Amino acid sequence: MLCTPIHVTEKLLNHVSGSVFGVAAIYNRHSYLKEMRAAVETYEAYIANLVPL
Repeated sequence: MLCTPIHVTEKLLNHVSGSVFGVAAIYNRHSYLKEMRAAVETYEAYIANLVPL
């Protein structure tokens, strides 16, 4: 719906579901800060459209 990749959502929520596993889970140390910021801004805009002012 909001098109946020699952690995970014998991990083944002600090969840570990295993979507990244094996060697990638060991060596993927990227913080995803820009991606998480974009996800939060997208979600904020989505909620703002739902709630009347």
